[in-house]
Amino acid sequence: MANIQKYLEDIRKALFGRDVRSSIHDAIEAINKEVEGTTTKQENLDTTFQQLIINAGNSNAEIVAARVEADGTQHNTLGERLNAMDKRDFANKVIVNVKKYEDLVYEKNGVNTWDLAFAEGFKDLPNGGILVIPSGDYYIDSRITLENKDGITILCGGTLKPLNGQTASIGTLTLKHITNSTIQSLKFDGNKDNINPPNAVGMESLIQMDNCSNIIFNNFTAENISLNALNSNEGLKNVVFNNAIIKNCGEHGFYFGGDGVSNIRFNNLYVENIGTSQLCANRSVACIKFRNKNNTQSLHDQIVIDGFKFIMDTPPVQTYDRQLVQAYDVKNITIRNGEVSAQDGSIFATNISLDNMVIDNVDLDGRRVCYGISKKTGWDNAEDILVPGEFNISILNSKLHAYNDYTTDISMYSNCYIDFKDSQYRTSLATETNVDVTFENCSINLGDGRFNFSLTKGFNIKFLNVKFNYPINRVQPVISVASGDSSVLTFDNVESLIDTNTFCQGGENITLNITDSVINSSLSNSPNSASKYKEVYISNTRIKGYILDKITEKLSPNNVMHLDGSRKDFKIYRNYIARDESEIRIDLTNQRCADIKKDNIMISNDLCMRFKYEIENNSIVVITPERRVDEHDTTFTIIYAYQN
Repeated sequence: MANIQKYLEDIRKALFGRDVRSSIHDAIEAINKEVEGTTTKQENLDTTFQQLIINAGNSNAEIVAARVEADGTQHNTLGERLNAMDKRDFANKVIVNVKKYEDLVYEKNGVNTWDLAFAEGFKDLPNGGILVIPSGDYYIDSRITLENKDGITILCGGTLKPLNGQTASIGTLTLKHITNSTIQSLKFDGNKDNINPPNAVGMESLIQMDNCSNIIFNNFTAENISLNALNSNEGLKNVVFNNAIIKNCGEHGFYFGGDGVSNIRFNNLYVENIGTSQLCANRSVACIKFRNKNNTQSLHDQIVIDGFKFIMDTPPVQTYDRQLVQAYDVKNITIRNGEVSAQDGSIFATNISLDNMVIDNVDLDGRRVCYGISKKTGWDNAEDILVPGEFNISILNSKLHAYNDYTTDISMYSNCYIDFKDSQYRTSLATETNVDVTFENCSINLGDGRFNFSLTKGFNIKFLNVKFNYPINRVQPVISVASGDSSVLTFDNVESLIDTNTFCQGGENITLNITDSVINSSLSNSPNSASKYKEVYISNTRIKGYILDKITEKLSPNNVMHLDGSRKDFKIYRNYIARDESEIRIDLTNQRCADIKKDNIMISNDLCMRFKYEIENNSIVVITPERRVDEHDTTFTIIYAYQN
């Protein structure tokens, strides 16, 4: 039998697709040339290196003893003995080449069909054996099953295809109860232009995989697929895909479902066009989907997608997204080091079975970050599993260019560039749960978009070291907030330098904290409500506008200045001028306001009307402005600052 130790080592060590393909080509070539013989033995360790070890004379007794095999065979070095053991292991492997069964190939629908040949080869493949699929096209008439194998290696240089004229549900290959195995360059062509189109979603997968563990796929490729590339119903553990490629997929790329799915990892995933079937025009689909098939199955856990590129160059569908991952019924998932480029693309959808999701170093140019978070679980969405506060979604070190809604179900944005593209940041679980969101070390380009927090429950939203950018003289507030429960909105080291009317517009139940910030706009309560902020704390901040009437029941300023630095420690007083009065006098002596100067005072109201006034003996005389007959009593705010 051919000794392919060197080639297997090359395959194992190859990092890039080109290297893997080259190594597999060399291995298959060696096997085809010498099926019954063996190649020359692998060279021992370099003689000079051996002598250095031998002559050093300082090996301990345990290492010296380890150089001797059980039958008394001695080796000069421990490494020499290990190499000898490896050679025997590889030399003893049984190699099964599917070309050996070519006499079982039959012609059907104008092509050679290989399912009987593969089935016979699978029977002859022992545990620990090597299955070789040389270059060429292998049409499959009836799905073939490889099952109950341990420690096998599959070296594939060819392409598996469903037979012309077959139905989409036939597929090609099923893997069942395969363990501790490596599969190299397995390639599928769904042949969708030559098979009968599916009449329902979920009817086809090119490869079905169930109850398998400790599997490594290198250079997995599937393209031209009617619906799904890979489907699983249960029992996948410790499965790794290195350098996987999906192209022109009718539905999902990979669909993992059922009990016992954990430790699934993708390293370097490339996906081009999913959901291309007409059956998916009104459905959301994903490159990778996780979801239970019924309501009793366990949650998927420890999912990693590291290195990916997902692009869509087909016309975008309306409303329904094409997502990188649908992480339903998943506990922990990490998505990092990749890009999504699709007008109808988003990074993820999930439900709140989620314990933790981390998105790190992702570049999104698509429709939205999150397609949605469902409060249901299970195949039929029958079971409400909402437990507020038990899931956590973080987006780190990413560039997010999205055309549609963001969502407060994401708890952390850190070191991100966020481009709203004129859209809104909304809440999607507003009536169900408290919201805790932090924006830290972020640059946010709103365009004409805005933040819109409107919740019946409370929230704790923080902007820490954040820069806002938007067009000059925008009409809408940068941030609008409303809450039916006690909430906190915090701005710390925030920079909003472009002139606009209102920075933050909010109302009752909300405590507003602003520290160490520069804001080139005013603070305001909701213009259509008499409600006020519960409390407003402002310190070490420069702000354009004055704090107008009705903003808060309690104002606590400290070292607050106008943008040019001319004002500090704003104080606020509210009063009104009755309809029959032409002026009102206010004594400020008891308000710790001795020696007030006129230049320190401004009097206005929530309509930004200026009032005339005079200072007399530390009292302010406010003069009533002209009023129309239908006007009510004039309520006003006195704003003043004094220098330390």
